[in-house]
Amino acid sequence: MQTWRVTWEIDIEADSATEAAARALAIMRDNDPLNTATVFTCVGPEREATVVDLYEEDGGLS
Repeated sequence: MQTWRVTWEIDIEADSATEAAARALAIMRDNDPLNTATVFTCVGPEREATVVDLYEEDGGLS
């Protein structure tokens, strides 16, 4: 098993960086219906980045 760094980006409107981070955390943790994240950047041990779109790979995430 390997260690991967996985990142997810989202645009959020907020009055401060702290508020934006808190809103992003809530979306990630609370199964928020606004969370439509399916695209992630994964960097493996060889430091090569791979963009993974789970929606495309699963044929629409049934």
